[in-house]
Amino acid sequence: MEDILQDWDMLDIKPSSGKYSWCNKRMGLGHIAARLDRFFIQSSFLLLGLEPRMHVLPNSISDDKPIKLELLAHLDLGPIPFRFSPLWIKEPDFMQIVKDCWSQSVKGLPFYIWEEKLRRVKGALKRWAKTLSNPTTDRKYMKASLASQQKSMEKDTITKEVLKQESHLQQCYHKACLAEEEYWRLKSHNLWLKAGDRNTAYFHKQAQARKCFNTISEIKEDNDIHKDFEYIKKAAFLHFQSLYSEDKDPNQYSDLLDVIPSVISQRTKETLEAKITKEGVEKALFDMDQDKAPGPDGFSARFLQACWPIIEKDLLKMVQKS
Repeated sequence: MEDILQDWDMLDIKPSSGKYSWCNKRMGLGHIAARLDRFFIQSSFLLLGLEPRMHVLPNSISDDKPIKLELLAHLDLGPIPFRFSPLWIKEPDFMQIVKDCWSQSVKGLPFYIWEEKLRRVKGALKRWAKTLSNPTTDRKYMKASLASQQKSMEKDTITKEVLKQESHLQQCYHKACLAEEEYWRLKSHNLWLKAGDRNTAYFHKQAQARKCFNTISEIKEDNDIHKDFEYIKKAAFLHFQSLYSEDKDPNQYSDLLDVIPSVISQRTKETLEAKITKEGVEKALFDMDQDKAPGPDGFSARFLQACWPIIEKDLLKMVQKS
Protein backbone atom coordinates (compact mmCIF):
# COMPACT_ATOMS: atom_id res chain seq x y z
CA MET A 1 0.00 0.00 0.00
CA GLU A 2 2.75 2.49 0.94
CA ASP A 3 4.57 1.81 -2.34
CA ILE A 4 1.41 2.47 -4.35
CA LEU A 5 0.75 5.74 -2.51
CA GLN A 6 4.30 6.94 -3.12
CA ASP A 7 4.33 5.88 -6.79
CA TRP A 8 1.08 7.74 -7.50
CA ASP A 9 1.82 10.67 -5.17
CA MET A 10 -1.31 9.97 -3.12
CA LEU A 11 -2.28 11.09 0.38
CA ASP A 12 -4.47 9.16 2.82
CA ILE A 13 -7.05 11.52 4.34
CA LYS A 14 -7.23 10.83 8.06
CA PRO A 15 -10.74 10.97 9.60
CA SER A 16 -11.63 14.15 11.46
CA SER A 17 -14.47 12.41 13.27
CA GLY A 18 -14.80 8.72 13.93
CA LYS A 19 -11.98 6.22 13.95
CA TYR A 20 -13.02 2.85 12.51
CA SER A 21 -15.18 2.26 9.42
CA TRP A 22 -15.80 -1.46 9.98
CA CYS A 23 -16.25 -3.90 12.86
CA ASN A 24 -17.31 -7.55 13.09
CA LYS A 25 -19.85 -6.80 15.83
CA ARG A 26 -18.55 -9.57 18.05
CA MET A 27 -18.28 -9.35 21.82
CA GLY A 28 -15.25 -9.78 24.06
CA LEU A 29 -11.83 -10.79 22.75
CA GLY A 30 -13.26 -11.64 19.34
CA HIS A 31 -14.21 -8.00 18.65
CA ILE A 32 -12.30 -6.52 15.71
CA ALA A 33 -12.53 -2.96 14.39
CA ALA A 34 -10.52 -1.37 11.57
CA ARG A 35 -10.48 1.54 9.12
CA LEU A 36 -11.03 -0.31 5.85
CA ASP A 37 -12.70 2.49 3.88
CA ARG A 38 -10.51 5.44 2.93
CA PHE A 39 -10.26 8.46 0.68
CA PHE A 40 -7.07 8.99 -1.32
CA ILE A 41 -6.19 12.19 -3.16
CA GLN A 42 -3.20 13.30 -5.17
CA SER A 43 -1.04 15.78 -3.30
CA SER A 44 -1.38 18.20 -6.25
CA PHE A 45 -5.04 18.60 -5.24
CA LEU A 46 -3.93 20.56 -2.18
CA LEU A 47 -2.67 23.34 -4.46
CA LEU A 48 -6.28 24.18 -5.40
CA GLY A 49 -6.82 25.85 -2.02
CA LEU A 50 -9.37 23.33 -0.74
CA GLU A 51 -9.00 21.44 2.51
CA PRO A 52 -10.17 17.77 2.47
CA ARG A 53 -11.92 16.44 5.57
CA MET A 54 -13.08 12.85 6.08
CA HIS A 55 -15.85 11.86 8.50
CA VAL A 56 -16.90 8.37 9.60
CA LEU A 57 -20.69 8.38 9.98
CA PRO A 58 -22.86 6.13 12.19
CA ASN A 59 -24.15 2.85 10.74
CA SER A 60 -27.31 0.88 11.46
CA ILE A 61 -27.33 -2.83 10.61
CA SER A 62 -24.34 -3.00 8.28
CA ASP A 63 -20.86 -3.93 9.46
CA ASP A 64 -19.51 -0.99 7.49
CA LYS A 65 -19.96 2.65 8.40
CA PRO A 66 -20.46 5.21 5.62
CA ILE A 67 -17.70 7.76 5.13
CA LYS A 68 -18.08 11.34 3.90
CA LEU A 69 -15.56 13.64 2.23
CA GLU A 70 -15.83 17.41 2.69
CA LEU A 71 -13.90 19.96 0.65
CA LEU A 72 -13.60 23.17 2.61
CA ALA A 73 -12.16 26.53 1.64
CA HIS A 74 -9.33 27.61 3.90
CA LEU A 75 -10.56 29.63 6.86
CA ASP A 76 -9.44 33.16 7.57
CA LEU A 77 -7.09 32.53 10.48
CA GLY A 78 -6.60 36.20 11.25
CA PRO A 79 -3.19 37.88 11.49
CA ILE A 80 -0.32 35.56 10.55
CA PRO A 81 2.34 35.23 13.30
CA PHE A 82 5.74 36.68 12.48
CA ARG A 83 8.21 34.19 11.04
CA PHE A 84 11.71 35.28 10.11
CA SER A 85 12.63 34.34 6.54
CA PRO A 86 16.28 33.41 5.89
CA LEU A 87 15.83 34.73 2.35
CA TRP A 88 15.79 38.25 3.80
CA ILE A 89 19.45 37.99 4.76
CA LYS A 90 20.44 37.99 1.09
CA GLU A 91 18.67 41.30 0.48
CA PRO A 92 21.03 44.33 0.42
CA ASP A 93 18.86 46.39 2.79
CA PHE A 94 18.46 43.76 5.49
CA MET A 95 21.51 44.40 7.66
CA GLN A 96 21.03 48.16 7.57
CA ILE A 97 17.44 47.82 8.79
CA VAL A 98 18.57 45.65 11.72
CA LYS A 99 21.42 48.05 12.57
CA ASP A 100 19.14 51.11 12.51
CA CYS A 101 16.58 49.49 14.82
CA TRP A 102 19.17 48.00 17.16
CA SER A 103 21.10 51.25 17.54
CA GLN A 104 18.09 53.07 19.00
CA SER A 105 18.54 53.66 22.70
CA VAL A 106 16.37 51.65 25.12
CA LYS A 107 16.46 52.04 28.91
CA GLY A 108 15.64 49.32 31.38
CA LEU A 109 16.77 45.90 32.51
CA PRO A 110 18.80 43.78 30.02
CA PHE A 111 15.89 41.43 29.35
CA TYR A 112 13.51 44.33 28.61
CA ILE A 113 16.10 45.98 26.34
CA TRP A 114 16.52 42.75 24.41
CA GLU A 115 12.79 42.19 23.96
CA GLU A 116 12.13 45.81 23.00
CA LYS A 117 14.86 45.84 20.36
CA LEU A 118 13.57 42.57 18.91
CA ARG A 119 10.08 44.05 18.82
CA ARG A 120 11.34 47.07 16.90
CA VAL A 121 13.27 44.89 14.45
CA LYS A 122 10.20 42.70 13.96
CA GLY A 123 7.99 45.70 13.13
CA ALA A 124 10.54 47.14 10.70
CA LEU A 125 11.08 43.81 8.95
CA LYS A 126 7.34 43.19 8.57
CA ARG A 127 6.87 46.58 6.90
CA TRP A 128 9.93 46.08 4.71
CA ALA A 129 8.95 42.53 3.71
CA LYS A 130 5.72 43.85 2.17
CA THR A 131 7.82 45.70 -0.39
CA LEU A 132 9.62 42.54 -1.51
CA SER A 133 8.38 40.54 -4.46
CA ASN A 134 7.20 36.96 -4.13
CA PRO A 135 9.85 34.33 -5.05
CA THR A 136 7.41 32.58 -7.38
CA THR A 137 6.66 35.88 -9.14
CA ASP A 138 10.39 36.56 -9.49
CA ARG A 139 10.99 33.13 -10.99
CA LYS A 140 8.18 33.53 -13.53
CA TYR A 141 9.44 37.01 -14.49
CA MET A 142 13.02 35.82 -15.01
CA LYS A 143 11.81 32.83 -17.01
CA ALA A 144 9.78 35.09 -19.29
CA SER A 145 12.72 37.49 -19.69
CA LEU A 146 15.07 34.66 -20.61
CA ALA A 147 12.56 33.20 -23.09
CA SER A 148 12.10 36.62 -24.71
CA GLN A 149 15.86 37.10 -24.98
CA GLN A 150 16.45 33.69 -26.54
CA LYS A 151 13.54 34.17 -28.96
CA SER A 152 15.01 37.44 -30.18
CA MET A 153 18.39 35.75 -30.63
CA GLU A 154 16.79 33.48 -33.24
CA LYS A 155 16.13 36.52 -35.45
CA ASP A 156 18.81 39.08 -34.60
CA THR A 157 22.54 39.07 -35.15
CA ILE A 158 24.43 37.27 -32.38
CA THR A 159 26.98 39.62 -30.83
CA LYS A 160 29.18 39.44 -27.77
CA GLU A 161 26.82 41.73 -25.88
CA VAL A 162 23.80 39.57 -26.77
CA LEU A 163 25.52 36.44 -25.48
CA LYS A 164 26.57 38.28 -22.35
CA GLN A 165 22.95 39.37 -21.74
CA GLU A 166 21.72 35.80 -22.24
CA SER A 167 24.28 34.50 -19.74
CA HIS A 168 23.24 37.13 -17.20
CA LEU A 169 19.55 36.23 -17.56
CA GLN A 170 20.35 32.53 -17.21
CA GLN A 171 22.18 33.21 -13.94
CA CYS A 172 19.31 35.35 -12.66
CA TYR A 173 16.78 32.67 -13.58
CA HIS A 174 18.85 30.00 -11.80
CA LYS A 175 19.06 32.15 -8.66
CA ALA A 176 15.32 32.83 -8.78
CA CYS A 177 14.59 29.07 -9.01
CA LEU A 178 16.79 28.39 -5.98
CA ALA A 179 15.19 31.23 -4.01
CA GLU A 180 11.69 29.89 -4.76
CA GLU A 181 12.72 26.37 -3.78
CA GLU A 182 14.20 27.54 -0.48
CA TYR A 183 11.07 29.59 0.22
CA TRP A 184 8.79 26.55 -0.09
CA ARG A 185 11.26 24.29 1.72
CA LEU A 186 11.06 26.52 4.79
CA LYS A 187 7.25 26.70 4.62
CA SER A 188 7.02 22.91 4.31
CA HIS A 189 9.17 22.39 7.44
CA ASN A 190 10.87 19.47 5.67
CA LEU A 191 14.21 20.82 6.84
CA TRP A 192 15.91 17.43 6.60
CA LEU A 193 15.71 17.63 2.79
CA LYS A 194 18.03 20.25 1.38
CA ALA A 195 17.17 22.61 -1.42
CA GLY A 196 18.94 22.46 -4.77
CA ASP A 197 17.60 19.19 -6.23
CA ARG A 198 14.50 20.59 -7.96
CA ASN A 199 12.27 19.84 -5.00
CA THR A 200 10.10 22.96 -5.31
CA ALA A 201 6.89 21.13 -6.24
CA TYR A 202 7.44 18.63 -3.42
CA PHE A 203 8.03 21.39 -0.87
CA HIS A 204 4.95 23.27 -2.10
CA LYS A 205 2.73 20.21 -1.69
CA GLN A 206 4.18 19.44 1.73
CA ALA A 207 3.57 23.02 2.87
CA GLN A 208 -0.09 22.77 1.84
CA ALA A 209 -0.42 19.32 3.44
CA ARG A 210 1.08 20.63 6.68
CA LYS A 211 -1.33 23.57 6.63
CA CYS A 212 -4.29 21.20 6.24
CA PHE A 213 -2.99 18.87 8.94
CA ASN A 214 -2.50 21.70 11.46
CA THR A 215 -5.86 23.34 10.80
CA ILE A 216 -8.30 22.90 13.71
CA SER A 217 -11.79 22.69 12.23
CA GLU A 218 -13.61 21.79 15.46
CA ILE A 219 -13.06 21.57 19.18
CA LYS A 220 -14.70 19.48 21.88
CA GLU A 221 -15.62 21.21 25.13
CA ASP A 222 -17.22 18.95 27.72
CA ASN A 223 -19.66 16.96 25.55
CA ASP A 224 -20.26 19.64 22.91
CA ILE A 225 -18.57 19.95 19.51
CA HIS A 226 -17.95 23.52 18.30
CA LYS A 227 -17.03 24.36 14.70
CA ASP A 228 -17.27 28.15 14.82
CA PHE A 229 -13.75 29.47 14.31
CA GLU A 230 -14.16 32.45 16.65
CA TYR A 231 -15.36 30.12 19.40
CA ILE A 232 -12.40 27.79 18.80
CA LYS A 233 -9.97 30.69 19.22
CA LYS A 234 -11.70 31.85 22.40
CA ALA A 235 -11.78 28.34 23.91
CA ALA A 236 -8.09 27.79 23.17
CA PHE A 237 -7.19 31.16 24.70
CA LEU A 238 -9.15 30.51 27.89
CA HIS A 239 -7.67 27.02 28.23
CA PHE A 240 -4.06 28.18 28.13
CA GLN A 241 -4.83 31.28 30.19
CA SER A 242 -6.10 29.00 32.95
CA LEU A 243 -3.24 26.53 32.48
CA TYR A 244 -0.51 29.15 32.86
CA SER A 245 -2.21 31.48 35.36
CA GLU A 246 -0.18 32.50 38.41
CA ASP A 247 -2.82 31.55 40.98
CA LYS A 248 -1.52 27.99 41.11
CA ASP A 249 -0.20 26.83 44.48
CA PRO A 250 3.63 26.70 44.10
CA ASN A 251 3.83 24.07 46.85
CA GLN A 252 1.30 21.61 45.43
CA TYR A 253 4.08 19.47 43.92
CA SER A 254 6.50 19.74 46.85
CA ASP A 255 5.80 16.17 48.06
CA LEU A 256 6.49 14.83 44.57
CA LEU A 257 9.74 16.74 44.24
CA ASP A 258 10.98 15.42 47.62
CA VAL A 259 10.99 11.82 46.38
CA ILE A 260 12.81 12.53 43.10
CA PRO A 261 16.43 11.43 43.55
CA SER A 262 19.30 13.78 42.73
CA VAL A 263 21.20 12.38 39.72
CA ILE A 264 23.40 15.38 38.90
CA SER A 265 27.07 14.77 39.68
CA GLN A 266 29.26 17.37 41.30
CA ARG A 267 31.13 17.89 38.04
CA THR A 268 27.88 18.50 36.15
CA LYS A 269 26.71 20.85 38.90
CA GLU A 270 29.89 22.89 38.61
CA THR A 271 29.50 23.05 34.83
CA LEU A 272 25.92 24.27 35.12
CA GLU A 273 26.86 26.88 37.69
CA ALA A 274 29.95 28.06 35.83
CA LYS A 275 30.18 31.71 34.79
CA ILE A 276 28.63 32.44 31.41
CA THR A 277 31.25 33.54 28.89
CA LYS A 278 31.09 35.12 25.46
CA GLU A 279 32.75 32.07 23.93
CA GLY A 280 30.22 29.72 25.51
CA VAL A 281 27.23 31.75 24.34
CA GLU A 282 28.65 32.08 20.84
CA LYS A 283 29.36 28.36 20.59
CA ALA A 284 25.86 27.46 21.82
CA LEU A 285 24.29 29.88 19.35
CA PHE A 286 26.21 28.63 16.32
CA ASP A 287 25.58 24.99 17.27
CA MET A 288 21.81 25.53 16.89
CA ASP A 289 19.88 24.36 13.86
CA GLN A 290 19.73 27.45 11.66
CA ASP A 291 16.11 27.01 10.70
CA LYS A 292 14.76 26.41 14.22
CA ALA A 293 13.34 29.22 16.35
CA PRO A 294 14.62 28.99 19.95
CA GLY A 295 11.74 31.13 21.22
CA PRO A 296 8.14 32.12 20.42
CA ASP A 297 9.11 35.47 18.85
CA GLY A 298 9.54 33.96 15.36
CA PHE A 299 13.26 34.74 15.03
CA SER A 300 15.22 31.68 13.96
CA ALA A 301 18.77 30.86 14.99
CA ARG A 302 19.86 31.92 11.50
CA PHE A 303 18.84 35.51 12.31
CA LEU A 304 20.83 35.50 15.55
CA GLN A 305 23.86 34.00 13.79
CA ALA A 306 23.75 36.41 10.85
CA CYS A 307 23.30 39.45 13.13
CA TRP A 308 25.69 38.29 15.86
CA PRO A 309 28.05 41.31 15.55
CA ILE A 310 25.05 43.64 16.01
CA ILE A 311 23.22 41.85 18.82
CA GLU A 312 26.22 40.35 20.65
CA LYS A 313 26.50 42.96 23.41
CA ASP A 314 22.80 42.97 24.38
CA LEU A 315 22.49 39.18 24.15
CA LEU A 316 25.42 38.65 26.51
CA LYS A 317 24.02 41.15 29.01
CA MET A 318 20.63 39.46 29.01
CA VAL A 319 22.04 35.92 29.37
CA GLN A 320 24.44 36.88 32.15
CA LYS A 321 21.70 38.63 34.14
CA SER A 322 19.10 35.87 33.72
